[in-house]
Amino acid sequence: GITSGSDSVINLEGSLFAATDAKSLLGDYEITGNGKGNVQKFDNGKADNTKVSYARIGNDFYTVDKDDPTKLTAITADADIATAKAAYKTAKEGKKVTDAVTTDKFHFEKTAKDKSAVGNLDEIFRNDVTAQAFLNNIDSALANITGRKTEIGATQQRVAAAMEVANVMSTNFTSANSLIKDADIAEESSNYIKNQILQQTASSLLATANQNPQIALQLI
Repeated sequence: GITSGSDSVINLEGSLFAATDAKSLLGDYEITGNGKGNVQKFDNGKADNTKVSYARIGNDFYTVDKDDPTKLTAITADADIATAKAAYKTAKEGKKVTDAVTTDKFHFEKTAKDKSAVGNLDEIFRNDVTAQAFLNNIDSALANITGRKTEIGATQQRVAAAMEVANVMSTNFTSANSLIKDADIAEESSNYIKNQILQQTASSLLATANQNPQIALQLI
């Protein structure tokens, strides 16, 4: 626009141009679980409001997501591992440990550790199960890029339209300025010739008027 008001300004969020490398899009993920041996599921035997579901693969312990029983999160803190081991021992004695089938499924957990998904691609795509588990992350990354491209493209169209309007306005202003300041050569040439003819006519009439007294004197 032609003013500095908000209606004449096109704003873009800086986040649209944030890094789009694979690591920033896919995030840092730690691959948890070794995928070997039988998955043993059990809980701590508490009441429902304090019940925690666990899984054991080999010598590693995991918490089981309440909404997704196939989602396992590795337990790393020593105190939490001790708690899980105690719950496992109790569940084992009470014969409340369920042996699941052997699995190769990995869980990808967001982490602050320097283990990027990019660096772990060999493990992520080791088989169809782990690859499928990671496809959601790729879909999210693609949606992120597509969303940015769509918004940037829409803004480019707005800028192009604004440039077109500005060009038309510039042409109109130049034309108006020319009408005000520049001479119309054809019109001015016509006026020049008209004034030249009038001047010649006036001179001729003046000469004739000056001759009349001389004629009168000659008659006398």
